[in-house]
Amino acid sequence: MLQAFKFNKKLFKMKKLTILLFVLIVLGFTFSMEAQEINTNEDMKPALLVIDVQKAYFKKMDQSAVETPIEVINDVVKLFNKHNLPTIYIYHRNNTSEKYQYIDEIIVPENATKVLKHYGNAFNNTELENILKELDCNTLFLCGLSATACVKATYLGAKELGYNTYLIKDASMSPNKKKTKMIEDKFETLSLNSVKSLISKTQ
Repeated sequence: MLQAFKFNKKLFKMKKLTILLFVLIVLGFTFSMEAQEINTNEDMKPALLVIDVQKAYFKKMDQSAVETPIEVINDVVKLFNKHNLPTIYIYHRNNTSEKYQYIDEIIVPENATKVLKHYGNAFNNTELENILKELDCNTLFLCGLSATACVKATYLGAKELGYNTYLIKDASMSPNKKKTKMIEDKFETLSLNSVKSLISKTQ
């Protein structure tokens, strides 16, 4: 009986130590992440890339899931404009001038910086990287279409070039809304509120 009591007491102590160790690990991880975020915020020089929201391609998107992305894209464009941060509009080559234009619902200023591309990755054989270097940008926020094609390709291209790269949650479209969500879940994605918080710390 006494031996069983000693065993249970020892087991209880082991459980307490395990729980304590777990708490310390979690606290240490949280501190590390917070410190990393502070460093990132201090050095962050952001740019917004709005990708291919053109009439020719918009109609191919899942029309049941376009209203929210349009709203979020416009909100983030306004956010960047408010803080005098660069927004770059990416256009995929199209021979029909009307279809080549962005859809009417998207804010595109007359003096907008525009990049014309011929491939999915907006860095492939374009002036995009040179523009970003001139602007001294190191952090990119992506939105537009298609999440499963040009947005995805540009995200991966930016990562390969060493940019801190994020998708903006609910700001991308594709022909299949389930696949859009899969991309957002797979890649580094920040909500609009998180983007607002990060940008406010750079000002």
